[in-house]
Amino acid sequence: MVKSPTDDCWPSADTWNALNSSVNGKLARNAPIARPCYHGPGYSSELCQDISSNWTNNEYLATFPVGYSYPLVESCPPVNATLAGYPQCDLGNYPVYSVKATTAADVAAGIKFVRDH
Repeated sequence: MVKSPTDDCWPSADTWNALNSSVNGKLARNAPIARPCYHGPGYSSELCQDISSNWTNNEYLATFPVGYSYPLVESCPPVNATLAGYPQCDLGNYPVYSVKATTAADVAAGIKFVRDH
């Protein structure tokens, strides 16, 4: 069963902070890659242009925790969000958090967290 932040059973901020401590600050809150293309917090026309020009570049997408290989990117695409009628940009089916694991201990901590929560 996939959990989301709106579920009653979603871990508390303190629980996420404890995980972050256990992986030495390697917990990342994910954001849609093309978030800078949508007006609101994080909007940047310059970043959007960079994202748009690299949208089909697998090496570029792989630098993001949610940057699965094109064309499987299921999050919001880079668009001209200044036009009326574009939807809000969200993560879609991607995870809210990722552990940027660099050691076996990081992987073990992430697996334990998932098992416990």
